[in-house]
Amino acid sequence: MAAPRRIRCVGKEGGEILGFYDGSGDAMRILFGLLLSSTLLASASPWTTKDKVLEGAFVVATALDWRQTLDIKNHSNLYEQNHVLGRLPSDTTINTYFVTSIVLHAVVADQLHGKWRTAWQAVWIGLEVGTVQRNYALGIRLNF
Repeated sequence: MAAPRRIRCVGKEGGEILGFYDGSGDAMRILFGLLLSSTLLASASPWTTKDKVLEGAFVVATALDWRQTLDIKNHSNLYEQNHVLGRLPSDTTINTYFVTSIVLHAVVADQLHGKWRTAWQAVWIGLEVGTVQRNYALGIRLNF
């Protein structure tokens, strides 16, 4: 393992983020660090109707992904590809993951304002919709 390199980022408001990256390519640790540090770089603003609609769309798309993830166990030829969940996660692990994801997404969105909040929501809606579409193409249905 390479020695960690120190990373320093400075936001427009002068907020500073210090972190370490060891070059291992662990995207989840980097993403987690960015999520936690977003509160240092942003100032919250009131939610507009558009913000609320976008967050609702994210929750709906995530709920569809959640349902499909619960259905994977019914397909012997498929396994979960989310490394956080593992190949064959339990229902409890899946439920905890998705509840936490929805709550953390809203917390980060609340700390962002204007175009940054919109971008955050739009990117994650796109990722979730893409995941649902790929899952559906693999035969994972939305059975409620």
